[in-house]
Amino acid sequence: MNRKPIKKSDFDKSVRPQDDFYRHVNGGWFRKNPIPDTLPVWGAFHKLRERSTKQLHEILKDISRKKHLAKGSDEEKLYDIYKASMAMSKRTKEGLAKLEPMFTEISKLESKEDFPKLFAHLHMTGVDAPWAIAAEQDFKKSERMVPAFYQAGIGVPDRNYLVKKDKESRRIKNAYKKYMQKMLQAEKYWPRTKIPGVISKIIRIETVLAEASMTPEEWRDLEKLYNKFTATTLKKKYRNFDWKEYFDLIALPRIARNHIMVCQPKFFALINKMLKTLSISDWKMYLRWHALDSYASSLGEPFITIRFNYAGKELTGTPKMPELWKRSVGVVNGIMGEGIGKIYIKRYFPSKAKKRIEQLVKNLVKVYRVRIKNLDWLSTATKKKALEKLNKVTPLLGHPTKWESYKQLKVSRESHVQNIINASIFGFKKDMKKLAKPTNYKEWHMTPPTVNAYYSPTSNQIVFPAGILQPPFFYFDADDAVNYGAIGEVIGHELTHGFDDNGSTFDGKGNMKDWWKPNDKRNFERKTKVLENQFSKYKVVDGVGVSGKLTLGENIADLGGLLIAYDALKLSQRGKKKRKIDGLTPEQRFFVSYAISAQSIMRNEVLKLRTLTDPHAPSEFRVNGPASNLQEFYEAFNVQKGDRLYRTPEERAQIW
Repeated sequence: MNRKPIKKSDFDKSVRPQDDFYRHVNGGWFRKNPIPDTLPVWGAFHKLRERSTKQLHEILKDISRKKHLAKGSDEEKLYDIYKASMAMSKRTKEGLAKLEPMFTEISKLESKEDFPKLFAHLHMTGVDAPWAIAAEQDFKKSERMVPAFYQAGIGVPDRNYLVKKDKESRRIKNAYKKYMQKMLQAEKYWPRTKIPGVISKIIRIETVLAEASMTPEEWRDLEKLYNKFTATTLKKKYRNFDWKEYFDLIALPRIARNHIMVCQPKFFALINKMLKTLSISDWKMYLRWHALDSYASSLGEPFITIRFNYAGKELTGTPKMPELWKRSVGVVNGIMGEGIGKIYIKRYFPSKAKKRIEQLVKNLVKVYRVRIKNLDWLSTATKKKALEKLNKVTPLLGHPTKWESYKQLKVSRESHVQNIINASIFGFKKDMKKLAKPTNYKEWHMTPPTVNAYYSPTSNQIVFPAGILQPPFFYFDADDAVNYGAIGEVIGHELTHGFDDNGSTFDGKGNMKDWWKPNDKRNFERKTKVLENQFSKYKVVDGVGVSGKLTLGENIADLGGLLIAYDALKLSQRGKKKRKIDGLTPEQRFFVSYAISAQSIMRNEVLKLRTLTDPHAPSEFRVNGPASNLQEFYEAFNVQKGDRLYRTPEERAQIW
């Protein structure tokens, strides 16, 4: 175990902490650690993800050494998935053979009466065009699962790249066109002379879809997403599609047909119109392309290279494709994450780790409770509701208590593409079965080795897979300041998501409900507006700026998480003699640890992409932004008027 989680040699002493805390702490590390050629980003999260990938690889190698694997066992399936993925020469030789049944279904399209069968086939096999469907909790009755329909069906990362005319949008759109051209040439279905016309038609269709799609900022308005339909009202609203036939083919349970959530009605009104006005030949062209694009990275050469040159090089600036074994490990984790996760937990997540995390969570909830009670802008009635919600938060830590069964999953070592198709069908059927039952509050939406965490507003849960409960986020033997600054802030961050601009619209049972007094809501919106305005002033490269509106929820969570974790540290220090370690006070080590956990360097291409589409702001702003609002940071590092991070008390965002 690394007993020096803070290394001053990683600092940049030429940068004052009062001017740019993020680079003061990480600047030296940045100079010594260039981004690996196979990655778009490098930093704390990514180092840990690399470690997790290597650990999973060791598990798979150990399985492969066994002389006998029980027929149909999880171990045999894990080995088969990995082996088939690694067989690149076989994948290349197989070509598009396993996609031919899908292409045949598309070629059978002759009239609008054929759309339900075709869309059902595509959706079950993992092709989300022209829409996507998933099993979700009902926003206003969280104990019920409902089918949710979402906009989809475009090949760029966000609709804005097809709709906007700025320099970056034009660059991505042109890269997409080049990608399409190379893919269609490699496919050899269309004569070369016809490919430009095919591309032009597909782009035109996707642009129309993009114009009817929600922006990233609009996606965050959950009230706008909550549009309830029954099968009858769906049929009346969108008449050009046989919804009953589609529902029968995808095995949508009868009980779910009276509770349908159409998240973008404008988008589906357009689809309804296009089913009548767009020619069958254009539909075939568009759908064949999306079937090919959906499976491009699962095929052999040259398709995966062409796909990487677009999605890797053009979109994220990554020079080289990750090694095949790393990609194959990712495939295994994606298909059977809990199957390999069981083994991962036994090897890498000791019970003492879970016990200490449980205590950290209790401490953070305890101080959050005190902080809510002491707020001067919240009425007694709303405080009571907030405390009720906080007390009902359920932490899921490390791994599930009930593991997923893969008995019905059919895989073999013969064909990687067929494994992906079968896994898509397996996952889709599992989703449809959920719709016949009440919500399973013990279900996890991340695999145990995942280096991440999340908050579910509809379940009122904070979830921390074992993957993130390791250094540099969590040390078994480090001082409290380090752990509270890193994993403590992450826990506080997820707790605060329950009280960000979206989370605060849900009550303690996970139902979207207005539990605020009107004046309290106005105070909250006024306070969050300060944070929105602050982040909207941040710029990255080529004139691309952060959207304070898009990133608002994450920024509220960062600010609240840092404060709560700091309060928990102070609680842990009571009765103890304060001492410096390497010349740093506990308070300084807390903030330094937070900055290290956010450590991240990005290639310019992915920096622009994420800034335009990701609800998380770039790391430097996630450190300097919250710090510049906290008096506790000012006191720890003697920030004074005239320093670059100094904000007057009136300018500082203070929410939870």
